[in-house]
Amino acid sequence: MSQTESLGVADAARWIGVAASMEDYLQSWLTANRKTPPVPRGIFAGARRFLNYALEGIYLDRRERSQPQIPIMAGISNMTIALGVFRRLTNQPEALDKIERDLKDFLECLQAIEAAEDRSETLQSRVGALQQFFRELRQQGDRELHASFGKAESPSP
Repeated sequence: MSQTESLGVADAARWIGVAASMEDYLQSWLTANRKTPPVPRGIFAGARRFLNYALEGIYLDRRERSQPQIPIMAGISNMTIALGVFRRLTNQPEALDKIERDLKDFLECLQAIEAAEDRSETLQSRVGALQQFFRELRQQGDRELHASFGKAESPSP
């Protein structure tokens, strides 16, 4: 049996495109004066998928299933990715309950942007936090991708 794992199956590198696109869009949303840029529905769908997969991993950790259509390993691996992102953002491990609240808030934030709700300071602050999350997710994916290339390029004994 092979012990290898395909690149992107259980690491943040799989989400680099979504994370980079979200980071860019959220920056344009934050800097727009009055007219916000149109919502990229496909990118938002990808972001929502990552956040839902990470939430499902948290539920699985409690031996619960919220969305049984999400594969168990996808939930667990994306929860692990999200934990790593939050750890780097706060420089300390956070409780799963706090991470769950943050992930749910991120989903609500996406919904508020899509609904073109007012651009209150509260929403702008939430969008800023969401942008930081996706920036760190992209950076984590970049690090993992570069490490995998480096490993593939190292001479074998």
